[in-house]
Amino acid sequence: MGALGCCPMRYDTVAIFDARDVPEMGSPTGFGLDVERDAAFEEAQRGAGEREQAVVCEVEARVLSKSLNDSLRVLKRRRRLERVTRSVQLVQAPAATPRVRAEKPKQKIKSNTKAVFETSDDLSPLDAPEKEIERFISASNHVTRSSSEAAWEEQLAGVATANRLVMHHQTALALHLRPFIIAVASCVECMRSAVSKAALNLVTTMAHYIGDRLSAEFGCLLPCLLKRSSESNFLSADADLAMQNVISVIHPHVVIRELHHFANDRRLRARVLSALEFCVTMCAEEDVFRGRAGRAACEHALAILDETMRCADAEMRQCVKIVLHRVYDITTPNEWTRVMRIHPDLNELFIDLIARRKCY
Repeated sequence: MGALGCCPMRYDTVAIFDARDVPEMGSPTGFGLDVERDAAFEEAQRGAGEREQAVVCEVEARVLSKSLNDSLRVLKRRRRLERVTRSVQLVQAPAATPRVRAEKPKQKIKSNTKAVFETSDDLSPLDAPEKEIERFISASNHVTRSSSEAAWEEQLAGVATANRLVMHHQTALALHLRPFIIAVASCVECMRSAVSKAALNLVTTMAHYIGDRLSAEFGCLLPCLLKRSSESNFLSADADLAMQNVISVIHPHVVIRELHHFANDRRLRARVLSALEFCVTMCAEEDVFRGRAGRAACEHALAILDETMRCADAEMRQCVKIVLHRVYDITTPNEWTRVMRIHPDLNELFIDLIARRKCY
């Protein structure tokens, strides 16, 4: 106590101390809380920086889009103004002087008027049939592809006159029958469809009024009918009708003999077979294949069938079977055996046909 009394000191300074000098209870050293606080502060600053950067990017994008919209709006206004200015200039500009072209020589315009030919209105007899026959033959043989319109009209008028000749002047026509039929054939082959159609109607009229006298000149008329019938246009039906009318008035021997000449032509083979079917099934009688001429006609018919069967489609093969069965019906057994030895392919086809019919 004497020592304490000797040292002078203030009691208040001993009892009072600074609380900041006392270490915190969280960490024995007093430094852990400061590290955590610094990490949280840095993370908060980093988040604030990212948000600030996002806001800045958004603001810049809005400013950029606004500037682009303003630029486009200005460009549209400028274009609209240029368009209005150009239209005003066009209205105010003086009219341009038209160019004067050099006059070309006027070309001759083709006439669209069609020739009117009498087919049913005027079918009265003619005063001078001999002159009309010569005129028709001359006009038909001199018309070509390069002929003028007047030549075609003259040929049409000649066909109309030929109808009157066929109806009323068969005696005068018999003296010029071959050149007359050749002229008719040239009209059938004409490039003008009106002339060709009128000529096909004329062939039907000839078959009705002249009849079997066409047999001698059937070879001059058949080629043009086959060609017209094989074409894929509206004239093929008229050609089929005309050919059937002619075949119906001519003897089957003549028809089959002339058809045999065109059996090797691939373009006409189908029409030859169709004509043979019509001749054998519709016009041939029971004794048509008897005698020397009948045997020759039978051989020609089977030769046509044999040639057609080699390169025929299903429809043509069916037609071959129909004609073959009809030939068998109107042929004697001995004659059938003889001709089948010449055509073994047809014999096999016929045997197959008979076998199928027995099955049904």
